Amino acid sequence: MQRSRASRWCLVALLLAVGATFSEALFTSRGFYARDILGYWYPHIEVLVRTVGEGAWPVWNRYFGFGAPLLADASLGLAYPLTWLNLLIPPELYYKVFVLVHVSWGALGASRLARRWGTSELGALAAGVSYGLSGALLASMNLLHHPAGASWLPWVLVALERALLKPGVRSACWLGFAGAAQVLVGSGDMCLMAAALAGARLVWHLARVCPSPNACRRPLMTLLGGAALTLSLSAVQWLPTAAQIPESARVYADRASMNFWSVHPLSLIDSLVPNLLSDAPISLSLRQTLFDSREPLLASSYLGVGMLALGLLGFALSGRRGRGLGAGCLFFLIAALGRHAPLHLALAQIPGFAMMRYPVKFLLPLALCAAALAGLGLEAWRRDWTRRDRLMGISVALLLAAGAAVSIGVTLWMRQGPGRLGPWLEEGADLRAAAAAAGGRLVHAAAVASAVAALLWWRQRRPGVPRGATACLLIVSIMDLVVAGRAVNDLAPRALLSLRPQTVDRLRAAGARRIVSVIESPACQRVVRAPAGWTAQWSAELGRQARLRPPCGARWGLFGSFDGEFTGLGRAWAWPVTEAALGLQGRPEGLKLLQLAGVTHLVLLGHDDNGGMEQVAELQSVFDCPIRILRVPEPLPWVYVVGEERQGASVADLLDPRFDPRRAVMIRDGRNASAGTAFHGTARLVEERGDALVAEVETTAPGLLVLLEAFDSGWRATVDGRPTEVLRANVLFRAVRLPAGRHIVRFTYRPASVIWGAAMSVFGIASLGLLALAMRWRGEPDLLAQR
Repeated sequence: MQRSRASRWCLVALLLAVGATFSEALFTSRGFYARDILGYWYPHIEVLVRTVGEGAWPVWNRYFGFGAPLLADASLGLAYPLTWLNLLIPPELYYKVFVLVHVSWGALGASRLARRWGTSELGALAAGVSYGLSGALLASMNLLHHPAGASWLPWVLVALERALLKPGVRSACWLGFAGAAQVLVGSGDMCLMAAALAGARLVWHLARVCPSPNACRRPLMTLLGGAALTLSLSAVQWLPTAAQIPESARVYADRASMNFWSVHPLSLIDSLVPNLLSDAPISLSLRQTLFDSREPLLASSYLGVGMLALGLLGFALSGRRGRGLGAGCLFFLIAALGRHAPLHLALAQIPGFAMMRYPVKFLLPLALCAAALAGLGLEAWRRDWTRRDRLMGISVALLLAAGAAVSIGVTLWMRQGPGRLGPWLEEGADLRAAAAAAGGRLVHAAAVASAVAALLWWRQRRPGVPRGATACLLIVSIMDLVVAGRAVNDLAPRALLSLRPQTVDRLRAAGARRIVSVIESPACQRVVRAPAGWTAQWSAELGRQARLRPPCGARWGLFGSFDGEFTGLGRAWAWPVTEAALGLQGRPEGLKLLQLAGVTHLVLLGHDDNGGMEQVAELQSVFDCPIRILRVPEPLPWVYVVGEERQGASVADLLDPRFDPRRAVMIRDGRNASAGTAFHGTARLVEERGDALVAEVETTAPGLLVLLEAFDSGWRATVDGRPTEVLRANVLFRAVRLPAGRHIVRFTYRPASVIWGAAMSVFGIASLGLLALAMRWRGEPDLLAQR
């Protein structure tokens, strides 16, 4: 009874810490918007809702680029049950639910994992708060699928512990369920990290517990059963995604691009002092050195001074388990350094890891290992200390005191001469304000370090420790993370989240169907005007929405075209055409590519020459350049017929002056055939929806129907009900060969990977249900009951 009461109080404390961190999101109308949320997730979720509303399968996105797989885009997590709440509630509310659920779930998972590894309820509380409110996890909330995958990471390890220590059908089911949930979220990176941690734990178990292979047969069989169930339950997501990889851009990406956003060793100071460098107005050159970009991928890497101190105690005083977790922290830290450390060369040779982008993501499993160490450290704090324990306590206290002294010294140095910061700050930065902000963060870290050092010094003088001291240590460490965590995720006013840009209405009035958005120069993105009371970040996002930065237009039903590459799953052969179309903007070759792609309007941010296009409108923006809408003259229609077929599959073939896209089409393995100059034909779409299109065609001679939507091997076509081959036309699009006469051509998107994936998942669900019924029939407790 006493243990149950303690468990409930610790659960309440953990949820209160999460609620305090996100109180603004809970009690105001402001919502999450940063990085990928408003600019990428909102448009795709609107596409999902629109597609389902049409009665189509949510497998194809007609609005991004010239079309792209929708279900196979794992970053959207369409097979994850929580995602379907978007059909019932608005996106701004859903994303709040998404963040709060997964932060809480990740914290609870870390807490449960600490309990599995032998800590008390208080140690589990420390581990749960340390992970749930770690800077890396909080900062990942704008990366869509990665935070959800990270929240399931400790639960996979909890299920693994059960499988190793209590092997059997029940444990295999739990492992399959937790593993499948993480896969369905869509973060392959987090799945790889879970596999790495699980592999290390399995090796540890086999080395220490199993004297012979026969002794571990039952745990190994349980693990194999759990893995099989994981793959079956989650096949509806991973199979369509895996089918896209062989021809994706990520396969051909160079290591330099894959190692972008490597953690610079100097930026690790943000793990000790919250956002000291990431939020400072440092110069662009220094920012690119530290973060590889204008901004870090993860805005915070703070681990908490108090929790780090507990982690040091856990590492030093918890025996083999502490040293094992310390080794895990070191491995993930070196991996996060990316190109700044040699480990990335070895990781690049491992299947799976070789395709992982952005090493900074390794900070997430590092945070979990550090959180587990913090839980062990609190257990070490509460036990009777030996002489060696006291020496370690003194060492940690002195280290904290030294850190606090350095922080105070740097703060005084900055306040005495803010101008000293000038060489490292961006031009025009307010030196006094920058020094004050940095000083505030340093004082915060120094205060926490001093308080924890004092408690450690007091603790080492006594063989036991009163509850009050433990409570003080926990309160200081938790409040440290809460205060730092509240500043990690910026929230935007509802006016930005519900914005419908004037650009959309002007394009609709101009009859726009397919658009491309470009920028004249980076200088045009400087914010010079903003709504009253808005921050620079909100105003910049307002400008990006107004210029319809891809894929924003999809949110309001505008079709994109040369939109670029975001996930790395786009076709490798499509990028050269996109690069040429954007790079040749304003030249006759660029105009030809726009016309053959059926682009009706160009949204231009800047004052560049029209390039032979008529200006429809000019709109003032928050940037120092106007947003201009240009009409592309004589674009090709969405569907059309030609009588000539040529062999070719490159940008050079498309730009060949002898190639007239109104009379001929380039086919990769074309026949170089022509129906002659007397050829004539008409085509029109009679049905359009997310996963199918129907065209009515009439030709005077054999020819080809060209559809200006992206080619994908999952598309099937019939001519008058008879199957026919779908060809890749003009590098990017789809075409079918037709005999002379009148025909009905139907395109349907039904990839085999989607069919097989759905069938395997149904089989997995049925298997899980049958196992539950079998255990109930045998008189065992319910499968989903807590033990």
